[in-house]
Amino acid sequence: MEEKEVCPYCGAEKKEVATHSLTTGLVRDLIIFAKRAKEKGENKVHITKELDFSINQWCNFQKLRYFGLVAKWEAEDGNKKTGFWVLTRNGLDFLQGKLSVHKKVSATKKGITERSEEMVCIDDFPQSDENYWQKDFNIEINNGKITPMEEEKKAETPPEKQPNVMIRCPKCGGGMFKQRVADQISGKSHDEIRCLRCGKIL
Repeated sequence: MEEKEVCPYCGAEKKEVATHSLTTGLVRDLIIFAKRAKEKGENKVHITKELDFSINQWCNFQKLRYFGLVAKWEAEDGNKKTGFWVLTRNGLDFLQGKLSVHKKVSATKKGITERSEEMVCIDDFPQSDENYWQKDFNIEINNGKITPMEEEKKAETPPEKQPNVMIRCPKCGGGMFKQRVADQISGKSHDEIRCLRCGKIL
């Protein structure tokens, strides 16, 4: 009898392992989903009843959870088979240009088995919806609610702590952000501008 080839990480048969890529189509669907949550003011959207998705979009939407961008909504009794999904904080950070994720993941029914070294950020998907992350997602997630970021909070925030403005990396063209980092030796903090795509530091 021929011995089955299995994944060294989880023991699943190799044919059961599927590799998923974060594509422009998936990012576009994430934007549609997040916009609907923003319209409702609630981080809970039924993807078949509230979104005008095709069968293909509906089937592929769940792949976004492999990248940590969405999650199934869980009822009080623990039931996750409700058809409702939520935008994760990582999902919002990704849409706002604050987070990069692995471009590819391999997974089985048991979970993630492998992640690619290559990372991508929202700036890598310019055809999804022009300037969406700048104009549409100045929002927060609080206790299951989607709320606009308070103007008072933004006004009172010192300039050095206000939301970063994306600039282009001179090396790869990806998005760059200023962040406050602490020196591991001295413990002192300083500003650092890093590319989310290639890691270049200015």
